[in-house]
Amino acid sequence: MKSRRGIALMVVLQMLMLVFVICIGFLVHSNNNLFFVGQEKRGTAAFYVAEGAMQMAMQNLHTRTRSLMVYGNYGQIDAVDTTGKSAVTGTMRSSDGEAIGTYAITYEVTPKPGQPQVPATPWPASAGPEPSDSKDFEEYKQVKIQVTATVGSLQRTLDATVLAGLKRSGLLKYDPFKYAYFMNNWGWFSGFGPDQMQMYGNTGANGNYDLLSGYLGVHGNPERAPRGRKPLRPAVYAARQIRTWGSATFTGYGASTSNQESDATPREMPNLSNLDYYRDLANGKKRDANGDLIPKGSIKINGRTIVDGTFGGTGAQQSLVLDGTTNAIEISGPVLVEGNVVIKGKVQGQGTLVVGRNLYVAGNLDYVNGPTERPTYQTSESPEEYEARIEAWKTENAGADAVGYLVRKNVVFGDVTNKSSWWDRKVGKWINASYDEAKNKWALNAPEGSPQRVNDNHEDAGFDATWTSKDNTEDDGKWTVQVVNVNSGELSTQTFEVQNGQANIPANYKVVPGTGEDIDGDGKYTGAYDYQRDFNLADANGNSIAFTSEFFGEAPGGSFSDFVNRAGRVDGFLYTNAAAVGDQGDGSTFVLRGGVVARQDAMVVSARTSEMFHDERFSDMNRGERFGLHLPPFPGISVVWSDANLPLMNRGYKE
Repeated sequence: MKSRRGIALMVVLQMLMLVFVICIGFLVHSNNNLFFVGQEKRGTAAFYVAEGAMQMAMQNLHTRTRSLMVYGNYGQIDAVDTTGKSAVTGTMRSSDGEAIGTYAITYEVTPKPGQPQVPATPWPASAGPEPSDSKDFEEYKQVKIQVTATVGSLQRTLDATVLAGLKRSGLLKYDPFKYAYFMNNWGWFSGFGPDQMQMYGNTGANGNYDLLSGYLGVHGNPERAPRGRKPLRPAVYAARQIRTWGSATFTGYGASTSNQESDATPREMPNLSNLDYYRDLANGKKRDANGDLIPKGSIKINGRTIVDGTFGGTGAQQSLVLDGTTNAIEISGPVLVEGNVVIKGKVQGQGTLVVGRNLYVAGNLDYVNGPTERPTYQTSESPEEYEARIEAWKTENAGADAVGYLVRKNVVFGDVTNKSSWWDRKVGKWINASYDEAKNKWALNAPEGSPQRVNDNHEDAGFDATWTSKDNTEDDGKWTVQVVNVNSGELSTQTFEVQNGQANIPANYKVVPGTGEDIDGDGKYTGAYDYQRDFNLADANGNSIAFTSEFFGEAPGGSFSDFVNRAGRVDGFLYTNAAAVGDQGDGSTFVLRGGVVARQDAMVVSARTSEMFHDERFSDMNRGERFGLHLPPFPGISVVWSDANLPLMNRGYKE
């Protein structure tokens, strides 16, 4: 019996030992699982910290490119280079402020400080293969970005290669040149009766689009998504709201809300503030996307060359008169006039006239060999059938006259010098109106809050309160923009007091053009329009000039009023960095065959009836170069390669 009890005890002890070993194994396994779960959680968190830091790095780089159009150098992009310097470090926090992890960003810029890389010029062999996306740029620098994130004991590293510079405008993601009428700020129409205002093409605004009174016929160009009901190119578009007031009514294809789009993505607006690009382009120093030099542009009348590339480089005679009433104005390729252009008559050719200040339309501008009438969408046909008709029309008219007018300041219709004219009494008072004047003089009896009463927090042309700035107070004596600290390279948003018409900006700051309340994109505080300074005949500094040969090449003699007639028809595409304004006459008809786009604001007013026909050939500009119409390049970046797109399991980390 004793031996049996001993055997039983041994069995119990063995069983207890086995249970103990199993428990230890279970605990070890559980701890390992917890460890690996913790590691995976920390690794995932580290990746998201790295990904967030990569987006910050790219946004920083993209913002720095915006200064290229005005400051004309790559200093702010070069400044991010951390070769031989400490990395840019920081802490990533959650929405409640809790620290998630830290990050370090390094940049390597190629070529090194100096001139940017230009496509079709030798790419430095030391930099590796030339990026395939380089032809999308007029000029660029390559930036390699590496981000390392640390969460606990884990690190994740992400790499990206980015091109930063001036991109060809034909690559604009949302092209405003596909519209018959497009405003960067507030789009509005008022006072037209039935059938008096017809728009054959799409129309839009980056702010609100308001039909204040009367009727607006919109006959748009639909493109439908494969399985969507909404058109890809809506007849009426607004980045904010589309609104009708009182009994105001849209008619035509654009009348249906299914053909309207609001709260949408803002269209990118090219900037004409810096004309250096056009000086080189007009003088045959720029290359196309294939690397071929673009021929120098010219303007001829009756076989005589008026402009050979550029006009008005030095001296008082910066402006030009172009009179095509007897012999046609022949425009070929890109040309630049440094000052004002006064123009009327017949026009022929394919090209771009770039104007350094104002374009004064002194009468009709008619193509000699214009395109045939563009197809209008019929509701009985499918979008695909209509698109086929448009493509056939573009092919048929590929050789017809096509001219773009790119204007750094204003497009002015009618006799701005005649102070007793309707233009002065109506247009001038509105365009000059301050917030209180618009409220008290335009419509005293309008309902409170309506646009007729207080302009509804929109912008009187010239003020810097815009939809992009989130500042709903006009002319409040403050200017909010993004700035670069020229000493540290730091980017920030600052609000500056305005005194005596100037924003008080410290010397160590440079404004990032086109940010915040800098709607015209020149990096300078503009304030309200000064009627005399901005629309009257003046030089680049706002000093008044006479309509004589001292200041105007080809001046005909006589007064400006003697030369100017009302323009009943304008053929060509108008783009202005500021405003398009003018008097077409209360009893007149105004026809625009091409389109009008304004970076700031526009009012083409006082015509009794009006028609706008969008020239569909400008919707397909082949990287901005079709028909010799060259749009200004715009600053931006392209991601050539990034391992942020790899599957999560393939993104390495290390302890």
